[in-house]
Amino acid sequence: MKSLPFTRSPLSVALAPWRFMPSLIISGLALFAAPQAGAVMMDLGNLPGATGSVQAQGISADGKVVVGQISNGSTYSPFRWSADKGLSSLGTPVNESFYASAASADGRYIVVSPTNEDEVLKQRAYRWDAKNGFVDLGDSLEPGNDNHAYGISDDGSVVVGKSFGYGIQYHAFRWTEAGGLQQLAGLDPDYDSAAYGVSGDGKVTVGTMFVLSAKGHHAFRWDAGTQKVTDLGVLTGYTESAANAANRNGSVIVGSSTTATTSQAFRWSTTKGLEGLGTLGGSASSAADVDGTGAVVVGSSTQADNATRAFRWTAATGMTNLGVLSGATDSAATGISDDGRTVVGTSGARAFIWTDPLAIPAEAGLPDPGLPFGVLQDLVYLQTSLIRSADTVNHLMASQSRRLRDLTQQQCQPGANQTYCLGLDSQAYRGEASSSGTQKNLSFAAGLRINEQYSVGATATAGRADLDVQSATQRNAFALGLWGAYQQNPDNTGWGANASVAGGDSANSFERGVGLDDVQRARAKLDMNSTAMRVAGNFGVQVTTPLGRSLITPEVALNHVTTEQDGFTERNVALPLSVEGATGQESYATLGVRSATQVSAKGTLHVNVAVDTLLSDTTPGVEGHSQVPGLSSFKLDSSLEKSRVVPVATVGYSHAIDAHSTLGGGVQVAGSTYQGEQAVFGVGVQYKYAF
Repeated sequence: MKSLPFTRSPLSVALAPWRFMPSLIISGLALFAAPQAGAVMMDLGNLPGATGSVQAQGISADGKVVVGQISNGSTYSPFRWSADKGLSSLGTPVNESFYASAASADGRYIVVSPTNEDEVLKQRAYRWDAKNGFVDLGDSLEPGNDNHAYGISDDGSVVVGKSFGYGIQYHAFRWTEAGGLQQLAGLDPDYDSAAYGVSGDGKVTVGTMFVLSAKGHHAFRWDAGTQKVTDLGVLTGYTESAANAANRNGSVIVGSSTTATTSQAFRWSTTKGLEGLGTLGGSASSAADVDGTGAVVVGSSTQADNATRAFRWTAATGMTNLGVLSGATDSAATGISDDGRTVVGTSGARAFIWTDPLAIPAEAGLPDPGLPFGVLQDLVYLQTSLIRSADTVNHLMASQSRRLRDLTQQQCQPGANQTYCLGLDSQAYRGEASSSGTQKNLSFAAGLRINEQYSVGATATAGRADLDVQSATQRNAFALGLWGAYQQNPDNTGWGANASVAGGDSANSFERGVGLDDVQRARAKLDMNSTAMRVAGNFGVQVTTPLGRSLITPEVALNHVTTEQDGFTERNVALPLSVEGATGQESYATLGVRSATQVSAKGTLHVNVAVDTLLSDTTPGVEGHSQVPGLSSFKLDSSLEKSRVVPVATVGYSHAIDAHSTLGGGVQVAGSTYQGEQAVFGVGVQYKYAF
């Protein structure tokens, strides 16, 4: 057998590892160019106790299954990830390093190959499925040597790759269950060839082969029906070529044509033959992928300054520069969705996602000229923005809950010799989600003494909140509460009890993507309505203190709040989220002590301390669907953890203006609703008129 040299251009050499081996680890995740459409990286987490990197290399056509490898020290093992089951290791067929390179359309079948392309190791490729495990694709075309698989058809019945022979030669193969591993008929067995991709229907295999008459490698197309090999040739002025990917039916093929120093992306079709796609002003370009119809091509190209940029090509627009992420100097597009709408790739040391600005779904609304459609978005940060959205929705629900719980405790009770009570109360809070986040409420209360022991009343409140998290706001927050109280003695000593209910709603909004580079901001609007109930029992005693006579009242209370969040759909954004409505409930037990000390003829000092203990919490996550690859449907839990115990302390002073009027104020400090967040500081002013 003959072994002839194959000289590659610098760009094709640089891109080659993307096709065969993981080449980029980005904060525990990776992105690879692959022969089939939709190869995309996303943050998939890790196995329990694992500390190595997780690298994604392929994604199923339906976007629901991702495959790749997990590092275990110096070795690798393949994994399968799905939205419903998370990350799971496939193990390895033998005690060597392997990775998962591709998946069938539904993710049922996965191609597994050795990570080291060394014919001396005599390793084999496999096809894995849950029922049969690792199915050996068989010995190499020349027994005792390596074989490596790179592509799989949509139904998983066809696998393609290359098989090493003796020395440094390799040969393209096509594997089927019926026929096993076979060399492609028509390819010269004496010279190198490799299959890098297969059409979705499994009928067309593409790659590169050595052509003796040309003394170089040419891209080829092999048809399973006719067993015919078509030499796609080279672009004028170039000496070699390689095909990287094919569309759904194999009628369009993309790749690059090269010389020793330059390269140019090409698109071949059954109707027009080989066409050069040009460059972005530099000397090199390469096409990595093509959509299902063959109309949209993506890849990378150098500019005049020799910097590499991701490109997207159509016949109408030509080669379009997709730009770079913030802080990066280069980019490369490595995959495109089957519908041609979404492009993924790498920029610097990060993954990006780009969406066609003319392909925004109708439900997302018309494009807003002020929004940056058609720009690169960081895929890692894009998915981070979804998690933060779950946190923000929880913060808004907590703000609404705080307002209603306060309302159930605001009772304007007439004095012992009075029948009616009117009150005006203003409150402001700062903290929790952010040290600069605020909540403000204004309440009006009325009370009626029925007899010496029973009183009833109502309180209405209006408020707003600015959480300073993802520009979240709560507006038009209105609530109404009703209460009833019992007191054994007119001086508030002895047994006492009260019960209250409240209901309210609010209009909320926040902006997804705030604080994250290269994520398009999306405004979300949602309504919330809540109900709250509180029952409390207490016992008051009079004691003498150094400051004067004090009424000490221990109290125990139960609180329950239910909040319903309406669903919403983002608008004027390239990758909109549609979130379903949800209901959350929380219950607290409160143990506290109130004291009221007469410090002067008209002045009273109030000191209250309490501890809220969380009894139950069913705060929902965020569930819905999106245009983000891999998250067509999602259910994301918030990263926030509720504090099990929340201490609260209040100090206030009230001054009797006359026999009917009292003016008071106070300050409060409380622990955060969520663990690890800011304490909450509050200030309030109250005016009360009883007669």
